[in-house]
Amino acid sequence: MSERALRALVATSFVAGLVLMIGFDRPLTRVLGVLSLLGFVVAGLFAIADPRFLGAPVALATARRTSGDMDYDAIITLVQEAADADRERAERAAHATLETLAERISGGEARQLADQLPPELSPWLNTAKRSEPFTVDEFVRRVAAREAADRSTAERDVRIVFAALSQSVSPREFDDIVSELDKSYAPLLPRGPYVEVMPAGEILRRVAQRTGLDEAGALRATEAVLETLGERIAGGEVDDLIARLPLALHDPLYAGRARSDGLAHHVSLDEFALRVAEREGTSDHVLAAREHVVAVLAALREALGDEFWDVTVQLPGDLIHELHR
Repeated sequence: MSERALRALVATSFVAGLVLMIGFDRPLTRVLGVLSLLGFVVAGLFAIADPRFLGAPVALATARRTSGDMDYDAIITLVQEAADADRERAERAAHATLETLAERISGGEARQLADQLPPELSPWLNTAKRSEPFTVDEFVRRVAAREAADRSTAERDVRIVFAALSQSVSPREFDDIVSELDKSYAPLLPRGPYVEVMPAGEILRRVAQRTGLDEAGALRATEAVLETLGERIAGGEVDDLIARLPLALHDPLYAGRARSDGLAHHVSLDEFALRVAEREGTSDHVLAAREHVVAVLAALREALGDEFWDVTVQLPGDLIHELHR
């Protein structure tokens, strides 16, 4: 039966039901009237399930799936303008990020996300694999591999695509996605705690300013201190640091935590400085390494604010004393 005939039948059942209920007193006609009105109600339920049943435009059915008015072109344009890239590269960034996101979140959540996005994006969220609880660094590594881009470009692209997603789906759906990501993803998200992260370059500049080291020396000192810190404090505290620092500084923290198996190890400032000196390749300059430790931790304190003391509560007392001077 055609849609036009269905619509005519629905309208007829409504009118007939009213006439039979109101215009006649016989029990049989009243029963027929009730049945006609019941048919109208059933048709209404079909219309709620699929607006096209009553001839509503396809766009109306689609509107139920998406949270706003963003179609595929609008989302890609958002990415393109934020990345200052051509359309092909913007599509590649969106494709790589969504495909990696589908590997990270549950299958049910990926399907719910696809339901709120334009159909052109849905294939990028399809995966037959089980979700994997990988870190933000692995997320960016996979996106970089898919884009054939370097890590810093992939990191920027992920941040841009997440921002576009937050504008393309309902706030509740975006919050559901975020709830399946660990807190190390916070620096890449457009909203939530720890969104504002001091760039790695600014942290290194402050270390260089305090120590007199050049850029390469400041990077070497910072990585040595962070690796020793990751080895020194508990794994949970390392995770808190990772959530507050740029991705470029995550690797030494992971390396330190791997050596300690996530267990805190109590060491003095002198021993801490000796390990830093060894990692810098200057084990005969422990005094200089000690100054580097203080400089790096002072820069971290400025990057983290009050959170710094929560993260570093397990540091040796003499080091805390140095930081307060």
